Amino acid sequence: MDAHQVGGLNSVVVVGAGLAGIAAAVELADAGYPVMLLEQSSRLGGRAGSVRLADGTSQPVGSHLFLRCNTEYIRLLERLGTKSQVHLQKKLALVVLHMGKTGRFYATSLPDLLSFAPAFIKYPFLSLHDKHLVARALWMIRHGEPVMPDETFAQWLQRHKQSLAARRFIWELISAPTLNSPAEEASAALAMVIFRTAFFECDHGAALGFPGRDLSRLYATLPQYLKARGGEIRMNCRVQQVVFNAQERCFSILTKNGLIAAKAVVLAVPYTTLPRVGNATIAEDGALRTVQKLPAKSIVDVFLTYDKALTKHSVLAIPGLPALWVFPETKSDGAQELAVSISCPGELAAYPAAQIIRWTESHLQKAFGQPLPDLINARVIKHQAATFSTHPMAQTWRPTNTTSVPGLFLAGDYTATGLPATMEGAVRSGIDAAAAVIRYCRA
Repeated sequence: MDAHQVGGLNSVVVVGAGLAGIAAAVELADAGYPVMLLEQSSRLGGRAGSVRLADGTSQPVGSHLFLRCNTEYIRLLERLGTKSQVHLQKKLALVVLHMGKTGRFYATSLPDLLSFAPAFIKYPFLSLHDKHLVARALWMIRHGEPVMPDETFAQWLQRHKQSLAARRFIWELISAPTLNSPAEEASAALAMVIFRTAFFECDHGAALGFPGRDLSRLYATLPQYLKARGGEIRMNCRVQQVVFNAQERCFSILTKNGLIAAKAVVLAVPYTTLPRVGNATIAEDGALRTVQKLPAKSIVDVFLTYDKALTKHSVLAIPGLPALWVFPETKSDGAQELAVSISCPGELAAYPAAQIIRWTESHLQKAFGQPLPDLINARVIKHQAATFSTHPMAQTWRPTNTTSVPGLFLAGDYTATGLPATMEGAVRSGIDAAAAVIRYCRA
């Protein structure tokens, strides 16, 4: 066995240092459990992390945005002492661009839905009739109107007489990047969670938060945090197999660096890799097999650097599908990089990088209604399994955090958190998995 053993058979091992694994490890460490966090790569954060480029700059792997209503994600940053390194709006302020015309969503100090009334009245992309129907539908969400079983968001919108313009310039402007699914493929129940949480259940919950380009700095304190509580983190430690010993009710984790013993294990790895990690006993678990039915969904990130600034805004939304959200960053030399996150990319995700760049520039030029500055650098990152399907049927394939194997638990945004594939969902899954571990160890 590993010489450290992290407390021997009283130990807990968390496999995977994405947000779910980090949240689980922090929660367990704070509860007094000696936890070992294993990460196969050299970086923390998983899909909410960053990579270092050849020029020394950092580039996010994904996750350009969070909301004030993402309370557990924010609390995790507070515990790690890194909340001050993100920018969080006090109130929502969002610029919407379409064919050279600008619309603004912003919140005021008025209560509830009235907070958005001044901006909504001035919003240029909807008729008065459309605005009336949108307000009525939001009121229904506010009061918890139940959705029909297996109802898609498109069916819900049709049932509430929402026009194509309302769908494009209001509903899917928010739901498409959050759910990474067009309304026809998205669960109405999940859409209700998004709108209700952001606009009604948290004070200024729709305010936007920006982690920045270098997300690795948000987790820089994690090794010391765990060490101070009797745990540790091991980077570049690939787990080859997790073996369950039914007779002794314990686990042996085989890594390239040796064998580690544990009383409980949290698998915080992508669900597509779960069958590979466990031995035959673990691989036969019904939840691990069922979740493989869950279709993965792509997101495409395009980074375009222009020789001069195109906009002074910190975030821009471009209506339509695929959904484009733009995060500008002006350099010290006056150049400006636009990080363009493309949700619901569909067949675009299969295009060559050069074609994706041309497509993105064409859509930006139409949105701004003017020629773009000179492009001096461009790169494309395709996230083939960035999220999972939010179709109503797919939600039945999402497992709980427990398995049929005693002491084996799951953490990941794909688990049955009631949320889509978001940073908040990942953190909550880690917290839930840690709570399940604690109950198990105390039994």
